[in-house]
Amino acid sequence: MVQILVHVRPADKAGKRHFELLECTPESQICSIKQQITQLGAASDAYELAQTEQELVFMGERCEDDKALKDYGICEPFVKQVTGFVVNPEVPGRRFVKGVLVAIPATA
Repeated sequence: MVQILVHVRPADKAGKRHFELLECTPESQICSIKQQITQLGAASDAYELAQTEQELVFMGERCEDDKALKDYGICEPFVKQVTGFVVNPEVPGRRFVKGVLVAIPATA
């Protein structure tokens, strides 16, 4: 069992930041982690962030829904708690880069 600490960022700078501690396994899929975050926010009325509105980032790398924690190097049995996860709200045409929301250049 691995505990991951997730920092849930607000969509706007005035919003309140939240931290969630989740219990997972190295085989846990990113999509299931996003689902846990959605459920925790709804249960506590702290925030509303649907799974499809989330961008999960670990140590600066965007996590893909079809991958597991072990695909990001979280697989050692001695690891008890991992920090560095951030959930950013999805903003069309923009992405968080090092904590700053920037425009994504249009592709031709």
